[in-house]
Amino acid sequence: MKKKKSKALIFADIILVGTAAIFVSALFYLWHKSYSLQSPVNLKLVSLLTTGLLLSLIALQIRESWKINIALVVFSTVVAAYCVEFVLFVRHNMQFSSSKIDPRNKLEVLQDLRIAGVDAWPQVRTMYFTESSGLLSDNNLIFPLGGISEKTVVYCNETGQYVIFKSDEHGFNNPMGLYRDGVVKAALVGDSFTLGNCVMPGEDIASLLRNKGLSSLNLGNGGNGPLIELGLLKEYVEPIHPEIVLWVYYEGNDLIELEDERKASMLMRYLQEGYSQNLLDRQGEIDATLIKYVNSKWMKELPLIANKPKLTREQDVRENVQKVIKLRFLRGRLGLITTSNKTQNPGRITNYKTQLPLFSEILTAANQRTSGWGGKLYFVYLPTIERYTNNNYDGNFYDRDDVIAIVHKLGIPLIDFHEVLVKNPEPLSLVPYAGAHFNADGYNLLSEFIFSQLKQDRPLSIE
Repeated sequence: MKKKKSKALIFADIILVGTAAIFVSALFYLWHKSYSLQSPVNLKLVSLLTTGLLLSLIALQIRESWKINIALVVFSTVVAAYCVEFVLFVRHNMQFSSSKIDPRNKLEVLQDLRIAGVDAWPQVRTMYFTESSGLLSDNNLIFPLGGISEKTVVYCNETGQYVIFKSDEHGFNNPMGLYRDGVVKAALVGDSFTLGNCVMPGEDIASLLRNKGLSSLNLGNGGNGPLIELGLLKEYVEPIHPEIVLWVYYEGNDLIELEDERKASMLMRYLQEGYSQNLLDRQGEIDATLIKYVNSKWMKELPLIANKPKLTREQDVRENVQKVIKLRFLRGRLGLITTSNKTQNPGRITNYKTQLPLFSEILTAANQRTSGWGGKLYFVYLPTIERYTNNNYDGNFYDRDDVIAIVHKLGIPLIDFHEVLVKNPEPLSLVPYAGAHFNADGYNLLSEFIFSQLKQDRPLSIE
């Protein structure tokens, strides 16, 4: 007669079989996700899951006493993991308590400001005009590289509060009166990180450099890529002859943006030595064109001026429960979140290496033009936070090695923020959440590093 299993043994079998089933499901999910997004699998996570599956199957075959002990260890580990996950989840959500969160979407913020008598407008991204290669203005084609001037601009919200700033005379995030020869020592061209997503006015890189005595001009905007930045250099930087140009490069999407930008013939013309749209003298035309553009899209294309609608309470709870079940916060801390050399939008997949020759040509032109007025170009390399949550410190992640090789070949000084982040024990503390821009601490650390590197190079006296 077959011996009846004890309750302890039944418990052990349930735990070990369940564990093996979870490992199999997780491996299948990783394979399916990799196949559907055409992205590489996180080999570190695959190795851990495979090892766990094999150990679970082996444990099912060993003597009963060992099996029970192993099942208890597995059960205790799972309970401990979810306790840690819950603590990390609570810590994360404490940063975004309901008292600190503005529940409105961007359109609602704009409408409320206008009701209060404020002439508020959304920040318009230049990247929107790449497909049409500009906008029609008085029967002429113009490619605006700045924004609507001297308006209250509603931008983004990653910390619970919307970033609202007053645009300067050319639509950028600056004080008035900087577009004159000899006024600024440094000009920054770049994307949303340069603009200051999503921190309050005064916490962006240029503002922090100004606080240190280095008068700086911020020419950043969300979605800018290398061709738009070359255009900014020609239109807004060259006429004022700053001693320093900071080319702020974000590895996460700059080469992706270049794939779109190269389709715009007006942007490609900036590779020609003498080409210019004379945008400094056409701000009235730019304002009229952008205002017309925004008004035409106000109701038809809400994504231009409104964030995605806030989740309902039920959806928000469901999403948070799914994150906790998947140990999303713990896996992030352990570097087990799958990433790839792609944006979060799987529809925008690019081959980075095909963009490198044009990128090199753009950087060559930027360096030559800066040197032409006696200035000096610096290449500021901003890594993605995913690099550190997945321990991708070295190698060609996001084609880092290829990009830096181009910079070195052209003799452009490199200010590599990776040198700072790789030593930081808590890189996630520098962003509101994984996938976001820097928080105030992150931008402050970045500006400190840029300032220190400039002082070491000593291209000019900084007081």
